[in-house]
Amino acid sequence: RNFAAFYSTALDFSKVGNMTLNGGMVGSTRVVSEDFIRRMTTPIGELSDGTDIQHYGYQTWLGNHRGHAFHAYIGLHGQYIICIPDLNLVYTRLGFERIKKKHMELDVQIFHSIDIAMGMVEG
Repeated sequence: RNFAAFYSTALDFSKVGNMTLNGGMVGSTRVVSEDFIRRMTTPIGELSDGTDIQHYGYQTWLGNHRGHAFHAYIGLHGQYIICIPDLNLVYTRLGFERIKKKHMELDVQIFHSIDIAMGMVEG
């Protein structure tokens, strides 16, 4: 498709998150180079015009919440794949609504989703 809009299941989206957390590996098979995964989850940094972009990598949004760095894939209508590497956690949200309110350059809903995911693993 043009810029987006492919159909997938929550399980398939979660597999993309797991592949990212595993440095580009799916099981024992390398699918994406480890260097590319590193670059896509590293902030763009300073641009020639002086803009410093710390919240975005290669097609991934980056942030920190409750002391945990995360990266996320954000779909057009509120679909999220959120990866929290230090917890080895992937949280997938399928949605049809995306709240446009921002916190630290990211959808406020991302932070709510992380709270839900962390609550699920913390018990």
